[in-house]
Amino acid sequence: MEETNKQTQTVILTENITRDEIKQLLLNRRPGLGPVSLKSYVASLYNINRVDKKTDKQKYDLNLDNTDEVIQIINSKQRKSVTGLYSALDAITGIKIYRDLQNAETNKNHLLQIKQIKSSNCESNWVDISVLKDIYDEVTEEKWKIVEKFFKNKMPEKLKTKKFEEIKRFIAFICCSGVFIPPRRNLDWTKMLWNTPNKQQKTSYNYVDLEKKQFIFNIYKGSIELGGSKKPYALDIPEQLVIWLKHYKTIKKNDIFLPTKIYYEHYTSDAFTKHLQNFFSYDLAENHQAYSKKISTKMFRQIYDTWFYRNAPKLEDMTKLANDMGHSVNTAFHYYIKQAGLESFIKNKELIDSDNEDEDDEEKPEPDTLD
Repeated sequence: MEETNKQTQTVILTENITRDEIKQLLLNRRPGLGPVSLKSYVASLYNINRVDKKTDKQKYDLNLDNTDEVIQIINSKQRKSVTGLYSALDAITGIKIYRDLQNAETNKNHLLQIKQIKSSNCESNWVDISVLKDIYDEVTEEKWKIVEKFFKNKMPEKLKTKKFEEIKRFIAFICCSGVFIPPRRNLDWTKMLWNTPNKQQKTSYNYVDLEKKQFIFNIYKGSIELGGSKKPYALDIPEQLVIWLKHYKTIKKNDIFLPTKIYYEHYTSDAFTKHLQNFFSYDLAENHQAYSKKISTKMFRQIYDTWFYRNAPKLEDMTKLANDMGHSVNTAFHYYIKQAGLESFIKNKELIDSDNEDEDDEEKPEPDTLD
């Protein structure tokens, strides 16, 4: 846990302030701030009063002590979530009102999740886990024929790029949808390598260990490498998925598990979401009920947990699932118990209090969620 300076400091975001200067101001007050939180805070603070995305300049000098003015600026932006922004303001200034607003936003978001109030976008894109498993069954034969053509070196040269993308979308789908393993976040896959990294990379990436039939997660939300407290986690790979991965590996472009299309680099989070959603647009028939669904890893996680909690599971099963998905049992209670029809479980304080690790991690700009 980071050492936090409780004193406030006056911060003026000058017209020509740089990201490095903001970073130093944050470290002056929060010297133990983790690298992920630091990067997020710098970006949030730099863009509060920025002229536009093309201009590296602020509109005018903004004194963060003038809380009314700052809050008015934030409200005018009409952002979907301002929790992280208020967390950044609290981190750099220590002004209580920013912390209070951060807590208020967090509580509001929790309330919405507990009541399972889905946005219209979520409602229109929701599918049950049974549908996702049916999709796998429906497309398996077609995708296997493509893999076999690659494996037997019978894929026409002019189709190799297109068909590799098709198989890559399919692999992303079966890894992220909950068909074989509990769904994890974008970051867990965008930082995934094929081979065991060298000593310098070993804790900076996740990797596939086909010999042990495991995904090794070093980099994920709350992990030690990102300033949290969670240790590296090994997730067992089911035999059927191992078979797919072994064949997919034979056509890999480099050591990146799911590389981008043109330069075969690591995906950004947004680009990975788009790649995943392309499966529903490009690989399903237009009359399929899931055609063109905009399903992200966050929604896959919601769908999976809603299915898992449909009956009252044992605590040890709940704990294992939470570890497999990279979040806490407490998070699952907050977000899914209501929809799964287990309201009585919420009253069981022993269960709810059994996993409080995320509440004690001060480095996180936002609470543990499935994002």
